[in-house]
Amino acid sequence: MARYEEGHADAALAVAREANLTSLAGDLERFVQALEAARAALKNADAIRHFTEALAMDDRLSQGWGSYGPEIRGELAALHAAEGTQLVKQGQLGKAKAALKMALKYQPDHAMALAQLRRVSEELSAEGPKEKQAADAVRAAFPDSLVPEQGSQKPQGQ
Repeated sequence: MARYEEGHADAALAVAREANLTSLAGDLERFVQALEAARAALKNADAIRHFTEALAMDDRLSQGWGSYGPEIRGELAALHAAEGTQLVKQGQLGKAKAALKMALKYQPDHAMALAQLRRVSEELSAEGPKEKQAADAVRAAFPDSLVPEQGSQKPQGQ
């Protein structure tokens, strides 16, 4: 496991195979495949899934002592932060907030995720008053409209 923990998974796999440690060799092989798939998937939507799988295998193999974990966590943080930023651009603030929180789970000091999460949280907390103001404006402009009063279950005029 020393070879693995030093960041040489292929060498650790070779040693495990030579020593006929089939269970360990199988775990190492699955890790190498997951990590390679994750790195290849950086260009598509499967990256988060592959890196998450690689991180789970790394945690199982190294119990937190390997050199792959920090790299994988950094990739996951960057991917989730990028996803959150994209969701902000699309106006999907709730989903963006969740993605940004995932980025911070993997890297609590991720500057972009922290800044975006602060912005998204402010926008989400301001939405409530904005929605009420819009409904009040509609009621004022169209007093006979079907826009319900705050706290009312029935539309006005009924």
